[in-house]
Amino acid sequence: MAHELDDLFAGEPAPDAVLVTAPSRSDLRGFPERTVSALAGADDGCVVLTTDGPATDAASGLVRSTAMDAERVGAVDCTRGGASNASPERLAWRVSGPTNFSRAGTAVDECLDLLADRGAVRSHLLFDTLSTPLLLVDSDAVARFAHYLAGLAAERGGTSVLPAFTNRTNGRDLERLKHVADAHVRVRRRDGRQEVRCVGLPGVPREWVALAGSEASEAFGISVR
Repeated sequence: MAHELDDLFAGEPAPDAVLVTAPSRSDLRGFPERTVSALAGADDGCVVLTTDGPATDAASGLVRSTAMDAERVGAVDCTRGGASNASPERLAWRVSGPTNFSRAGTAVDECLDLLADRGAVRSHLLFDTLSTPLLLVDSDAVARFAHYLAGLAAERGGTSVLPAFTNRTNGRDLERLKHVADAHVRVRRRDGRQEVRCVGLPGVPREWVALAGSEASEAFGISVR
């Protein structure tokens, strides 16, 4: 029997951070956005932080695939050579690279404050992939950064969704990341449908279960290079 994603995240309390892992980008496609949609209420906001593709495109994709208000979805672009037209008024920030953690953290904090000013009841965080900074610096530094970001979102009542790809990230680094999140969702694709195995979500079985509606998730993935 296929399970609805909303049901997986219906338990209380909601996690402060969810580590989402999959063998590859294509296996995960669409799942992080659907997770934010399952967690977010009608008046919630979200910060989308990218290290591997344009943040404004990712934020627009999140708005298209959820019921979130575009006025409450911000973008923090940490790619090298990213968009130059960023401005807080547009809820768009530019950071010099995927390991400039200090500036990225400041940008996320500023964005969360602006989302609250725009009426967001809670604000979540969607990271495109932790695998990119893990290729550049040690896992302890990335884990500290992810923990800091998750704390910023949790202070605003939100959940952080933190994806990583196992074909780009070694087992030791993944084990380190598990200590950052209070829930872990593994995702795989079988016969064109996503299946998930969850740890740390109240009331959710730990065996692999099929995910309803995941056949269409290819249309909603964050576009990354």
